[in-house]
Amino acid sequence: MALKILILDDDPHLGHSMHAYFQNKGVTCTLVENVEQAEQATARESFPVALVDLVLGQNSGFRFVEFFKKNTPTR
Repeated sequence: MALKILILDDDPHLGHSMHAYFQNKGVTCTLVENVEQAEQATARESFPVALVDLVLGQNSGFRFVEFFKKNTPTR
């Protein structure tokens, strides 16, 4: 089973670069640009790993980290 990660970054260039890098390594990636999209993606599917930009325009990435910790089952 391939690793699946959620990438949250509001910088399109950096987000797409990380997405391309991990996909080239065989990792399944979902790229989102804001906290609301990240929360919606997490509600739709399970991600064992999230790469989060902590300094976002409207919201802090820390808000999503707290949401992710509360809503993602740990193994």
